[in-house]
Amino acid sequence: MSRIGRMPIPVPKGVKIAIDADRVRVEGPKGKLERTLPPYVRVVDNGDHVAVERVGESKRHRAMHGLVRSLIANMVTGVSDGFAKNLRVVGTGYRAQVQGKALQLVVGFSHAVQFPIPDGITVTVGAPETVREGSSGVQHLPVTVAGIDKELVGETAAAIRRVKPPDHYEPSKGIRYAGERVRLMPKKARA
Repeated sequence: MSRIGRMPIPVPKGVKIAIDADRVRVEGPKGKLERTLPPYVRVVDNGDHVAVERVGESKRHRAMHGLVRSLIANMVTGVSDGFAKNLRVVGTGYRAQVQGKALQLVVGFSHAVQFPIPDGITVTVGAPETVREGSSGVQHLPVTVAGIDKELVGETAAAIRRVKPPDHYEPSKGIRYAGERVRLMPKKARA
């Protein structure tokens, strides 16, 4: 029995779940989400909570049991509370700003990078903060990626980070997750 799969999913007030044979739809105060269910599991609505049951005992059935339960729990959390990922743009002269449906990043290239913001995602840029790193202060620009779909929020944050990943030789450059510790490598020795 899957420890995660057998846990019931509590449904908060204001959230409605509609279950069909192969689809589950969740609607709440923040929006609607829909997902196709694999044929390995069955979702049962028990009023104030939802349970996921598997229809067989093969290895694939057991694997899908916990996965589908986690996906539905994330849908319920997304439509009720939402998800957010925090990034930091770090570097001298590095800037970020939202222009319409795009995030403009100035991160050391010869041109500004226009990152299109997908539908269902909200990107906000905060005020710059000075953070002490080593013996000097470094300017961090907070960027928040928010939305109701946890998968889309994570993919969008990762794609923004890929524009200019943190430099492992100089700790004060690049886009990183908030709280991420960049492992520094020794600088290359001169001959």
